[in-house]
Amino acid sequence: MNIRVKGISSLMIFFITIFASGVVFATDSEETIDEDAPGIINVPDGVLDWEPPGTVFYDNGTLVNGDGTGAGGADESILQNGSLGMSLLGFGHQVAFSNRVADDFEVPAGGWAIAGFVFFAYQTNSPATSTMTAVNYRIWDGPPGAGGTVIYGDTTTNQMVSTEWSGVYRVSETTTGSATNRPIMAQVTSANTGGQLNLPAGTYWVDWQTDGSLGSGPWAPPVTITGTCITGDAFQSLDSGTSFNPAIDTASTCRQDFPFLVLGATGPARFAVNKDFDDDNPLEVDVEIQCDTGLPLSQPATISEDDGVTFVVTDFEPGAMNCVITETAPAGYTASYDNGSETNDTGCEFEAVTEGFLGVCNITNTLDEVDVEVTKVWIDENPQFDAVNIASAYWFCENTAFCEVGNEGGCNQDSGNLDFYGNPGTDSFSVFPSWDGGTECEIYEINLPDGGVEVDDSDCQSIVVSPGSGGECTIFNTRLYEGIPTLSHYGLAIMALIMLGVGLVGFRRFV
Repeated sequence: MNIRVKGISSLMIFFITIFASGVVFATDSEETIDEDAPGIINVPDGVLDWEPPGTVFYDNGTLVNGDGTGAGGADESILQNGSLGMSLLGFGHQVAFSNRVADDFEVPAGGWAIAGFVFFAYQTNSPATSTMTAVNYRIWDGPPGAGGTVIYGDTTTNQMVSTEWSGVYRVSETTTGSATNRPIMAQVTSANTGGQLNLPAGTYWVDWQTDGSLGSGPWAPPVTITGTCITGDAFQSLDSGTSFNPAIDTASTCRQDFPFLVLGATGPARFAVNKDFDDDNPLEVDVEIQCDTGLPLSQPATISEDDGVTFVVTDFEPGAMNCVITETAPAGYTASYDNGSETNDTGCEFEAVTEGFLGVCNITNTLDEVDVEVTKVWIDENPQFDAVNIASAYWFCENTAFCEVGNEGGCNQDSGNLDFYGNPGTDSFSVFPSWDGGTECEIYEINLPDGGVEVDDSDCQSIVVSPGSGGECTIFNTRLYEGIPTLSHYGLAIMALIMLGVGLVGFRRFV
C-alpha cells in the first residue's frame, strides 16, 4: 500500500471513528447536532433521582422535557431539531476558551440570603461520573455588558463545592431513548466561600464559566420546553466576559435561557432593622416585629441610628409566615419603611417567608417643621381716628436643623419676614428645630406706619422650639397721638394708681 492510499484509509478510519463515537462537529462557542451520530451506551446502574441540596429559592427553567424517556429510564433534555429546526445541543462556557454564559433572576421583597447556585453542564462522551473540575461566577446589578456592574464574584475563583450526574441526558429528537454520551452534570457552588450572600430585592444577572477534565466543552445546555423555540433572554460571552451577545440557536434564530438554581440559606428567618434620622438624632426608638406564626410571634427592641437589631424567628413552615416590623414614631418625625422593594409609612412587610430568609428593614425618620405663630395687638384708646393696622416683623432663629441661610460654621440659622393686617393680626413661620438643645427664635418689628408708636415686644424675644413642639408669642403696640398723651397698658395702670393717690390726698385736705 502506497503512502497516499494509506493516508486516505487512515482519514476514513478517523471519520468512521468519530461518527461511531457520537462526537459532533463543534466550535468552542457551540456544539451543533450530528444526526448520524448514534451515541455511545453509558448507562449507570440504576437511574439517579437527583435532588438539589437545601432550599431552592429560584428555578430559572426546566432542563427536562422527556421524563423517563432516556436509556434505562433516565430523564432527557431533548433538542427539538426535527420539530422546531433547532441545532444547538450546548453553548460553550469553558475556561479553556474564555467563554461564559449569563442569565437573569429576580429577588422578591425582603431580599434573599443566598447559600449558592446550581449550574448545569456536560462534556460529550463523559462517563456518568462528573468530569467537571471548577466553576466561577459573578453577580451583576444589571445586564452584563449593557449597563450592569459586578457586585460579587470574579472570573477566576473556583466556587464549586460538589458535582454529580443530574440523572439527565442531553439528546436530540433523532437519538432520544438511546444516546447516553452527554450526561448533564449538576455543579453546586457556594456563596462567600461557604457563607451566605445577602441580596436585597431587585433584578440581577449571573454569568458563569465551567472547567472540565475532557477535551469537549464543557457545554451549557439551554432551557428546553417541548414545542417552544424561544425560551428566554440569556447571553454568551466569547472574550472572558468583556462583551456579551444574545445566546441564540443559530439554525432557528431562537434566543435561549439557561437552567440554574438559586439556593437559599437554611435555618431560622432573620430580619435586620436599621435606623436613620435625617437630622442625625441619636434618640432611641422602640421597634417591634409581629408574625402570624413561628416563634416568637412578637419581639420588641430599642434601636438608634448607630445601633440596629436583628430579629430571629424559628419554628415556622417555610412559605407560610408573614411578618411586619413597625416603630413607635418619635414626636416631631415622620417614619418611612423600606423593605427593599417598596417604601411606605405603615411598616416593613414580609410575606411567605422561607427558611434561611434574611429580610432588611430600613426605617427613616424625617424631621417635621414646627410652626411659630406671632400675634400683633394694637392698644389704641382713640379708635375714632381709624388708624391703619398694618405692620411687619423680622424673625430669626439659631441652631436650626436645616435652613437656607449659611455661614462659615455651617447652616444653623434661618430667618424671614412677617406681615400683620388688622387688630389683632396674625402671621406665622416654620422652622426645622434642632434636637440638640432646641432652636431659639426672636422676632423684631420693622416698618411701623408712623412714629407715634411704642413697641412692647418682650414676649417675642426668646422662643425655644424643639422637634414636635412649636411656639407662639404676641407683639403689643401702643399708639401715641400728638396733643393727646397716650400711655401703654402698663403706663395706664401706673397712672391710675397715681391718680388714685392724688385724689386721696385732696380729700383729706378739704375735709
